[in-house]
Amino acid sequence: MRLLAVGCAAAGPGRLAGLAASAIGSIRCTNGAWRDRFCAGSVPTAETVAYRPGVTTLATHATDTIVAMKTVLLGAPPAEIEALLTRRRALGQDLFDEVWEGDYHVSPAPHWQHGIVGSEVRATLRPYARRVGLTGSDPFNLGTSDDYRVPDGGFHHARPRGAWVPEATIVLEVVSPDDETFEKFGFYFTHGVEEIVVADPLTRRVQFFARDDSGQGYAEVTASAILGVTAAVVEAAVDWP
Repeated sequence: MRLLAVGCAAAGPGRLAGLAASAIGSIRCTNGAWRDRFCAGSVPTAETVAYRPGVTTLATHATDTIVAMKTVLLGAPPAEIEALLTRRRALGQDLFDEVWEGDYHVSPAPHWQHGIVGSEVRATLRPYARRVGLTGSDPFNLGTSDDYRVPDGGFHHARPRGAWVPEATIVLEVVSPDDETFEKFGFYFTHGVEEIVVADPLTRRVQFFARDDSGQGYAEVTASAILGVTAAVVEAAVDWP
């Protein structure tokens, strides 16, 4: 099993500093306190260091320090990671963690703005959904126990039952820095999702995506054909934080 820590907050510089360097995927260090804490003195200059092959997306932090957007741990998780996952489960911090074809993705708890926007968009869309017979839900597990994603909400033709929901008609994703929203589109397509709503708290923008004419993916549209509402109307209705 591979374990992926998505977003800087998910991994935490102090936690990874104590792990064997061979377990870390790829990080970028720059001068400053974050370099000293995260790299544990292993990198004297601003360089990208690939300790072991892995897919890692890098970005620049707002203070020009360090951001590791995705850290990949290959092989059996070290004892420190097992303890971290156990603690996350005990504290209820794993609600947004996901499993992608056997790979465990650790996601940080969302920012408070994330939760407000998710609630606002769900509340705005709910009357439209009810008119066409759809049932709304908060975040849920879409898929099976060994392969699932956790959208920030959804609308369903049949009321979801159980921990694992096989299909959804519409899913909502609220964008967070460094998240994997758009990487989930292929999974959503194979699980019957007809439309995807993406809300961005930073840009205060709402986007609708519907299955395209090719039958193989999604294309951005100005309005939901299912709900009968435009993205512009939803944007105007949301009380953005």
